[in-house]
Amino acid sequence: FVIFIILLILFLFWSERIVRRRRNRKMKWQMKEHTNKMNEEKVRFLINISHELRTPLTLIYAPLKRILDKNSWNEPENLKGQLSGIYKQVLDMRNTINMVLDMSSLKEAKNTLHKTPHQLNEWIISVAKDFESELEARHIRIDYQLDEHIGQVSFDGPKCTTVLSNLLMNALKFSPSDTTITVSSELLDDKIRVSVADQGIGLGNLDANKLFTRYYQGNHDQSGSGIGLSFSKALIERHKGTIGAMNNEDCGATFFFELPLDAENENIEKENRQDVWLPVESPSETETFSTNHYSIIIVEDKKELSSFLKESLQESFKNVYVAGDGEEAIEIINQKHPDIIVSDIMMPKMNGYELCKKIKEDMATSHIPVILLTARGDLDSTTMGYKLGADAYLAKPFDMELLLAVISNQLKNREAIRQKYKESHLLPPEATPSQTNNLDEEFMLKLNKLIYDNLSSRELDVKFLTTQMGMSRTPLYAKLKALTNMGVNDYINMIRIDKACQLLVGSSMNITEISETVGFEYPRHFSTLFKQLKGMPPSQYRNSKATTKECDSERED
Repeated sequence: FVIFIILLILFLFWSERIVRRRRNRKMKWQMKEHTNKMNEEKVRFLINISHELRTPLTLIYAPLKRILDKNSWNEPENLKGQLSGIYKQVLDMRNTINMVLDMSSLKEAKNTLHKTPHQLNEWIISVAKDFESELEARHIRIDYQLDEHIGQVSFDGPKCTTVLSNLLMNALKFSPSDTTITVSSELLDDKIRVSVADQGIGLGNLDANKLFTRYYQGNHDQSGSGIGLSFSKALIERHKGTIGAMNNEDCGATFFFELPLDAENENIEKENRQDVWLPVESPSETETFSTNHYSIIIVEDKKELSSFLKESLQESFKNVYVAGDGEEAIEIINQKHPDIIVSDIMMPKMNGYELCKKIKEDMATSHIPVILLTARGDLDSTTMGYKLGADAYLAKPFDMELLLAVISNQLKNREAIRQKYKESHLLPPEATPSQTNNLDEEFMLKLNKLIYDNLSSRELDVKFLTTQMGMSRTPLYAKLKALTNMGVNDYINMIRIDKACQLLVGSSMNITEISETVGFEYPRHFSTLFKQLKGMPPSQYRNSKATTKECDSERED
């Protein structure tokens, strides 16, 4: 009986211990789930607020940059210095917003690396140069200790630029005046190390690994978002590298990251292109294309931003129209026939995606380039825009010079396409619209076939084509003008005269017969128009071509 009692007690003790252990394990799991859920909520909140901040940030960033970029500055220099300080803070805010949004794509494994070779030491200096003005203002020196034996290293330039910038900002934040920040590079067997050392308060007894935990801000007076170092860690780990921090022997701390020299990863795409951090020619140096004779429509529901864009673009365009949503934009586009559309995405009634889809699926408007402006710069949003036919995609906040350059490039591309379609009447008459999925080409092929099939008919005119094309006079004229820079009657006459040239050279028909064949009622009208377009009467044209043929035959003999 005593043994039974002892065994019962042991069993109860053992059972209670197991229950307690399971309860503790469950509590830990619940705490972990709660922490993860809270972190997810923080990320979701930051992403949403980041999207909301991008539009007002554009209204600060774009005009401020235009003021600072002015060649002539009549205001006091100290005012320019203050504006430069504001501009630097705006850039920091933009970078923080971009980090928040990029972190979400990293977590979803949608952020692909684009590795390209870089001269490491030159790249380090170029990144650090962005901090020169603030370093000078705070009397902080920067000392480079770069290993000259390091040449080219392959990595994703923009992402590693973000990492190094975060380390430099961190060092700047904790560096007292009249101190030195040391930036160094070092070759370590099969990897390279880039370090940023400051002479600040150091890490103390803090666990360095906690610094790279999201939202951790440490025990100091300096505030921040708590995501910069965490984001840097995620980016370096994407490179199969490591990142860390340590106290210096005398004072301050050193933050560093290491990249493998031979890392290969299935998510890495090696491309033979220069990276975006490299200097490029400014639009003023390369831009010779004039947009003064074009019309543009701005579709934006935020009145402050649409007013700013209209004011900024008025000097560069013939007409600038403004719409508050997609539905209003459709009405204006059908009435005014602008040459290019710049539209926000998030709008009431009809958003930018729906507007783009409607524009690109309508034969009357499919030729108009669409540039989408968005607060969402993630891969999914960009991909959706391009799938719906968007010609360009620009994330807020954007530089007005960049927007103007994108608009100019789109209009230049349209000019090249316009020349192609202007010559498209030379396509064989048997070509059919079903041979292509492009609405612009379908339009031109259908129009050319109608003209060729009815070339000798006196009824071939604007009214006939509008009926056969299923379009009213104004959209037909606007579409053809946009694609060929010619009116409907001018385009018909051009095809008729070109056909007449073929008959003058390749047939024995007389001038009167040819003029009737290509649809002219009066030979005199035919001869006058022929001379206007070809610079000589039909008879002289025939004789000149006959002489050329004889000369060619004599050379062959």
